[in-house]
Amino acid sequence: PPEARGARVALALCGGTVGGFAAGFLWAAQGTYFALSARRHALQMDIEPAEANAELASAFASTFLSLELCLKALPIGLLPLSHKMVHVLGHDVSSSNLLIGALYSLLALSAAAGLTRVSDLSDAAKPEDAEAPRDTAAAGAPP
Repeated sequence: PPEARGARVALALCGGTVGGFAAGFLWAAQGTYFALSARRHALQMDIEPAEANAELASAFASTFLSLELCLKALPIGLLPLSHKMVHVLGHDVSSSNLLIGALYSLLALSAAAGLTRVSDLSDAAKPEDAEAPRDTAAAGAPP
C-alpha cells in the first residue's frame, strides 16, 4: 500500500546497510581464508604457492561465474509461468516470482548451512608449517 512506502524504504536502507557491512567482513575473511587455503594446497601438492594461488583462483572463478550465470538465467527460464497468478497472504503473486523467491531462499539457507562445514585453517597460519620437512621416505627417496 502507498502509506507503507516510508517503511519499505527504511527497511531497504537498513537491509542494504547490514548487507554492506556483512560483505565487508566477508571479503576480508575470504582473502585470509583463500591465502591460507593456497598455502595448505601448495604444501600438500608440493607445488609453488603462486601455482596453488592460480589453481584455486581458477576453480573459484569458474564456480562463481557458472553459478552466477545459472542464477541470473533462472528468472528468464521461468518467464512462461509469469502469467499464472497465485494468491498469497492477501496478494496476487506471479507463480514465477514465487518460485524464484522460494528457490533463492532455499539456496541461501543451503549456503548458510554449508558455512558450518568450512574447515578451520588457523593451523595453516603457523610459520612452522611452511618450514616443516617433507616426508622423503614416503616419496620413495632413500632414508
